[in-house]
Amino acid sequence: MIPVILSECLDALSESASEVAATVLGGVAFEALSQSSSYGSAHGAYLGLVADDEPIQVGVLVDPAGCQLLAKALLGMEPGDEDLEPSDVSDAMCEIVNIVAGGLKRRVSERRRITLGLPIFVAGHPLPNQQQEVSARALKLGEVTVTLLVLTQKPHSIPVSRSGVTTHTAGEGPAKEKSA
Repeated sequence: MIPVILSECLDALSESASEVAATVLGGVAFEALSQSSSYGSAHGAYLGLVADDEPIQVGVLVDPAGCQLLAKALLGMEPGDEDLEPSDVSDAMCEIVNIVAGGLKRRVSERRRITLGLPIFVAGHPLPNQQQEVSARALKLGEVTVTLLVLTQKPHSIPVSRSGVTTHTAGEGPAKEKSA
């Protein structure tokens, strides 16, 4: 992905996170910290999308306690309220990344064609493969430190999902799929 477009996506994600903090999360404070080269070990939600025919993943990463606080804010709860079940936290984080990614789409739709996928919740450290580049931006939502991620394919790389995949067609034996 071209660095200008990548920067545009990170900016749009950050603006969208600010909007989410002010509205959906009940007006929690928002502070943009910096572009970050590290993203550490955290839980979070990811959403795959396609921008101008390029696969991208965006992520909202937070430590486990931060996931709990953001989930409570989304549900209109107080931080001191009883902790939510892990499945509720997962659902809430997926909803947050879905809303933030929707804000990205809205902000760049005049310049880029974006198709959103479905969110997933991941516990642990993101492990991009050799063909991916990761850009990160740190921010604070209330008391929670959040890292926004954009994962893209490196230029001229073959997406892992398309290389070496064996497919089956009805009535035929396995065939090796050709890479694009």
